[in-house]
Amino acid sequence: MLKIMAAPSNNAAAAAKKKSFLQNIFSLSTLSSAAALFYVYFAFSNLLNLMYPLRNIPLDVLSSIPNERKVFPFWDWKQKSAKQAELGLRVYLSAEPNFSLDFFAENDDFIADEEDPRDDAAATPKTINNGNSFLLWSEDDALKATTSFPSRSFVLVSGDESSPRTCDSGTNNEDEQTCTSAQQTSQDFAHQWLEDSIKHEKQLQSDGGGIMAAMNSAGGGIESTSVLLTVYTSLTKTAKRLVDNVVQSISGGSSTDINEVSDKSAQEDEKEPKSIIHINQNNPVWQSIMSNGTAYVHVLLVRQTPAFISSSLDPRTAATRVQQLHSQHNVLFGRVSMMKRDLPLHVPSPKRLLYRDILFAIKKFGLCKVWDDGSCSSMVAPWNIGYHQPQEQADYQLAQQHKKEGVAYPYWKPEVRIHLIQEEEGYPIEYANNVGFEVIRLARGDGQHSSGYAYLPSVHVDEIGLTSDKYIPLNETVTALPLRIGFHSGMETGKDT
Repeated sequence: MLKIMAAPSNNAAAAAKKKSFLQNIFSLSTLSSAAALFYVYFAFSNLLNLMYPLRNIPLDVLSSIPNERKVFPFWDWKQKSAKQAELGLRVYLSAEPNFSLDFFAENDDFIADEEDPRDDAAATPKTINNGNSFLLWSEDDALKATTSFPSRSFVLVSGDESSPRTCDSGTNNEDEQTCTSAQQTSQDFAHQWLEDSIKHEKQLQSDGGGIMAAMNSAGGGIESTSVLLTVYTSLTKTAKRLVDNVVQSISGGSSTDINEVSDKSAQEDEKEPKSIIHINQNNPVWQSIMSNGTAYVHVLLVRQTPAFISSSLDPRTAATRVQQLHSQHNVLFGRVSMMKRDLPLHVPSPKRLLYRDILFAIKKFGLCKVWDDGSCSSMVAPWNIGYHQPQEQADYQLAQQHKKEGVAYPYWKPEVRIHLIQEEEGYPIEYANNVGFEVIRLARGDGQHSSGYAYLPSVHVDEIGLTSDKYIPLNETVTALPLRIGFHSGMETGKDT
């Protein structure tokens, strides 16, 4: 009888177990995980299609396609016909969102006249007074000029028309001070920001990526907050030096290697070029920046023969030449906005030190019980931020309130990267419009462009590598702004250097 009764019970348990198994399979968490995996696969697949548009075409099919059905790059630096061509670069700061040929004519010279006979001419740089745009950086051969230093640093200093204010941080005599305390603070901050940015970039290059690069990219170097990470940093660098020395000893350390190391060390000792640009405080560009308006960095890249970007003394001639080259598909334009409105990110919470809390607890709940020197009753806990740091607490609370209300603050983006994206691949005509480059129709197709089509390189100007904590808040106390512009071609020109 007991055996007969046990059979239905076992069947019920098996059914319940099967039901539980099915419920686990089709549970919400399992379906969410499956959906997440599908999304990652879909995103990764689209990224691969974007980076390698021809990956779905078999190699034998791709190799059998004749050149008459392919689209090749129009800017082919390895062609003999383009051997003498140079890449001209011109970078502007403007309040206007669109590039105009007027940029060539509406620029005040911001470099002191070298032929000025006055003794103080070099010490009295000119000030940019007029125009909605002015020139920041110009190169006749950008590829060669940026070989050693791909970036340039600028400090934009505002001043009145009578005397541009450049602070001399090296003097301690108040009678010799050339600017106010607020101007000194603003300019010192701008110079320090640029030095920190250059140092941070060199650190990333020396780390070679990996965990240390990730930690340094977090801002401020999070390795400084941990003893273990600091030890790891020291051991990693020491081990790297030892390995390099051993390899060099085994290989014999040729004179060429020694010269390369010495050249690299000499380059590291050199400083990145930096320009101080004086702007009239009533200049339209500066007024637009400080009044919560607009500001843009405009980039002009020109494939030119002969060079004219910097050497042309006549703005009208240069503008006409740009028009001609643009009609020949030899000009690229790029821009990026330098202003950002965001919730207050620059107001940190008041800092507390743990050792002060410990000292307070020891005295308040220990020593004061044994002996009261008269100060025990008036002691205020260090975690009472409103008492010890009233201004910092008030600023932080105001920022938090503005965050809740959605009040946006104006910020300056102090770093820009210019990327010239160039390909050498020939794409089938059917896929040419999917590769992300502008395809042009040639009036006469011959040689490599027998298909009658070609595609242009792309210039991309951005501040993607700039995290929000690097943005600079704008207010009435700002009289100087840092700006660092980098140029990366990502290609070999094939020219004789």
